[in-house]
Amino acid sequence: MRNHVGCVVLVLSNFQVLLEFKEYATEVDVDFVRKAVRAIGRCAIKLERAAERCISVLLELIKIKVNYVVQEAIIVIKDIFRRYPNT
Repeated sequence: MRNHVGCVVLVLSNFQVLLEFKEYATEVDVDFVRKAVRAIGRCAIKLERAAERCISVLLELIKIKVNYVVQEAIIVIKDIFRRYPNT
């Protein structure tokens, strides 16, 4: 339920929540970062119209070249592409 609310807020707040998740993904707490990256993926999977923007944010996170961020982002992107194979 909590994830669905976050995703609805994501669309309604003009992607402000997505930007918050992106900010969380740059913290030093590895577990927290992984959860933030997964939250971006869940939003993309739950809301197709948010998927492209979520992938853009994930690609930006990959560019910071922090191993655990890159690893989690790649896993999440793979899941998004599985959900939307024709996108």
